Amino acid sequence: MSLFEGKSRWPFVVIVTLFALVFGSITFVNHYLFRTYALDLGMFNQALYCFSHGNENIFTLSLEKQTVHFFATHFSPIIFLFVPLHFVFGSYTFLVVQWLALLLGGIGMYRLAGHVLESKNKYLPEFILLHFYSIWGIYSALAFDFHHNVIGAMLLPWFLYFLITKRNRPSILFFLLILCCQENMALWMFFVMLALMMMGWRRKSLDATTGKTYLLFLGASLVYFIIVSQWVMPAFQHSERNLQYMRYSHMGESPWEMLKYLLSNPGQIVQLLFGDTYGQHWYHKIKLTAHAMILLSGGWLLFARPFIFLMLLPIYAQKFFADNLDFWGINLQYSIEFVPILSYVLIDFIRNKSNRGAMAISITVVVLSLAINLTSIALKNYDSGINVSFFKQRHYCSPLFVSEINDLLKQIPADVPVSASTNLIPHIANREHLYHFPTIKDAEYILVLTKHNVTYPVGQVVFDRILDSCRKMNGFEKVTEKADLLILRKKQD
Repeated sequence: MSLFEGKSRWPFVVIVTLFALVFGSITFVNHYLFRTYALDLGMFNQALYCFSHGNENIFTLSLEKQTVHFFATHFSPIIFLFVPLHFVFGSYTFLVVQWLALLLGGIGMYRLAGHVLESKNKYLPEFILLHFYSIWGIYSALAFDFHHNVIGAMLLPWFLYFLITKRNRPSILFFLLILCCQENMALWMFFVMLALMMMGWRRKSLDATTGKTYLLFLGASLVYFIIVSQWVMPAFQHSERNLQYMRYSHMGESPWEMLKYLLSNPGQIVQLLFGDTYGQHWYHKIKLTAHAMILLSGGWLLFARPFIFLMLLPIYAQKFFADNLDFWGINLQYSIEFVPILSYVLIDFIRNKSNRGAMAISITVVVLSLAINLTSIALKNYDSGINVSFFKQRHYCSPLFVSEINDLLKQIPADVPVSASTNLIPHIANREHLYHFPTIKDAEYILVLTKHNVTYPVGQVVFDRILDSCRKMNGFEKVTEKADLLILRKKQD
């Protein structure tokens, strides 16, 4: 039966169109106004340029001034699928992909809701779609560049839909695509499949064929994760162990040591979930804020669905056990995996409720999710408040002379080595040698914004000192200085 049979399409169309405009007003406006950065969009753009031209897949923007293999940071072979788009969308390629993925992820959850809740109120899928699009994890991810885990999280609703409707070929395809997004997606999928198997056994709905399919996905996830994280990535990193584990080194140097640490120190789990590793008495509030957002966005339903909570175990560990406070809160891309699971638990919770009860719960969860998200944006609880404040005029303004800067950037010769300010780099990443100023190396041009405190990764004093040195002693001459953009060129011998 068609999902739209017996009802109007317009609520679905209005919701998707509205959020397409909202999401676009965040991600595309930020990039146009130079509010995307070398790390991470510049890194992705440079790697995609290398892939698309048959060169070694590297980026040269490391803060350690090293040339880094792209797969050493995250193993994301799905990037090969984006190569053709690079020739169409240029520096916007990944942002377009992420924008589409977010919209399609919601549509996948809508289709899943329509299948599971088909005998109930015909507009319940629209409420699920509203809930999905209103969860804060989407907005915090959009506010900060592009990341492959966002794509993986948005593929999950379609995987669940095809798996539950027993359509094996598309479910295998989406499973493989999720694994190819990022190495930690495989560990997540292991727990997703484990949870689905336990739910099936508990409800006595898991027949022999389905059980074998689930076991195949579960085993493949674990094997893929072990191979990639233990051997493939360390090889690209030229290391004996995966350097991604360093942020969890307070628990051990490998997943097995970390697991042993947690099992032998169960009380430490509570400390890691709610406390901090910095010894600062107020840092724990960052984690408490995230826990509150999860609960108010529908996480309270997980108490009644503990098997679905299993799906979030690796996400909680990845987020709260890290020794980097950037992971802990509601900012950046580190909350996106909560989005599909929170909507899925809402679907599962209301599937056996009466029509009236299902509507009441859905409306409550949607209102809470919208309210807590919009309140957080208004109160600037996100790190980059202006990046996500799509309903405020200042979001669409910039102190920079944007059009003039874009014109000047077009005058830089293609493929010459360049050192540039962090928020210029994503726009000029179509080159093999590109450096994060104040790294210079063999750069022939230096492009820096001279105002508005765009000095990352160093402070203003160091930034000014190195820039002055380049102008006076290191063989660079001024080409132009206008629209707040200073362009230096290496003197010819």
